[in-house]
Amino acid sequence: EAKRVLNRLRARKKFLDAGGHEGMDGLVFGDRYNAYPQRCDKTLIVAKEGSVTAFDIWFETEADCNRAIDSLTKDEVAALCWTGDEE
Repeated sequence: EAKRVLNRLRARKKFLDAGGHEGMDGLVFGDRYNAYPQRCDKTLIVAKEGSVTAFDIWFETEADCNRAIDSLTKDEVAALCWTGDEE
């Protein structure tokens, strides 16, 4: 469990370092890109808007969001997609 939390924190830092933003300052709903966890196959995809996002961090462009996703290790992606149901 501790390793999973550490991987989530590392992924969060990578998202912010890749140009991710927190909060909704100055944005109209739908003007942001989010990393969305596909829990069934343990991958992350880019979604233009959504209510379930990785960390509620958004990106101005799809390219920035994809770059952030690509920077993650396999363990970090797995930690973001983990549902608590399986080990």
